[in-house]
Amino acid sequence: MYPFVPRSVAVLINISLFSVGCSSNPTVAYSPIANSTSTLQSVINEATPIAAIPEVSENLLSAEQLMQLKQLGIKVVLPTYLPAGFKVTYFEAHRQKNPQDITDSAYYRVSYANANNICIEVGSGYQAVWITNPSKSQLETSLGDIEITYGKLRRSETMQYWASIKKGGQVVYTGGKLSGSSEICNPMSLEDFTKVLKSLTVLE
Repeated sequence: MYPFVPRSVAVLINISLFSVGCSSNPTVAYSPIANSTSTLQSVINEATPIAAIPEVSENLLSAEQLMQLKQLGIKVVLPTYLPAGFKVTYFEAHRQKNPQDITDSAYYRVSYANANNICIEVGSGYQAVWITNPSKSQLETSLGDIEITYGKLRRSETMQYWASIKKGGQVVYTGGKLSGSSEICNPMSLEDFTKVLKSLTVLE
């Protein structure tokens, strides 16, 4: 996946984009839990109800970072739940210079990781999923339907879960390379990832 790269860059914190692989149009689905007694959809359906998911404070972002996100002029989606031990490892807020110029759009990236090299990122402006033979599923949330694409990254044994919010285009993914990093990190469990997705809210 490649983020949209504008002609004029005004990154407020850290300028560093990344790539994870290359897109493909496979015809054979790969299931990361094919040998399991459960399926991806059953795990999603049995996930903890959102009312029972504890919230973290301000998405672990500082007041300054939240203000920068609010000034982007776009819909910013952030999690209100993260498993214990996660910290912000990367923050980027790009504010468009000219709202009339579609090639100079605003986007954001917020990455989180824990001491066990498990990671997750939320943001906007991504252009592709680099997963080999991906399978897909759906999750209903308060923000509308979320499409989850999952499978192994190309030329890697690392699993990635990639969630796209249909109405807004924001993305949440776990596993692979995060923005500002050249190292591959591990995905969180599907159960935890589903909790994070169900906790997503629009920054007001």
